[in-house]
Amino acid sequence: MSGPSWMHVHRSDDEAWHVLEGALRFEFPDREVDATPGTTVFVPAGLAHAYRVMEPSRYLVLLTPKIDRLISTLRDPSEGYDLSATLGEFDTVPAEQFQQQRRNICTQ
Repeated sequence: MSGPSWMHVHRSDDEAWHVLEGALRFEFPDREVDATPGTTVFVPAGLAHAYRVMEPSRYLVLLTPKIDRLISTLRDPSEGYDLSATLGEFDTVPAEQFQQQRRNICTQ
């Protein structure tokens, strides 16, 4: 299962994926990375990213309990939630919002 189609930033949590079979494509602000079997992709806190499954795949995801709870919340269709508020609760923002906040800090 792919992650969200839009780039996002976890402000205080790292994530990593290790591909066992198939292929994943990671999108970053300045490039895309195709991850094939044996590839590990590490995304440190503060780096905008998105990923998608390119073909039937098996992979390991290393994440913090906070990101695990965020994913569970977003995947539960019975949960009525406001996306922006839910992301904020888990210290995550869409990449565009993160970049705007950084620009505002730099211009103050």
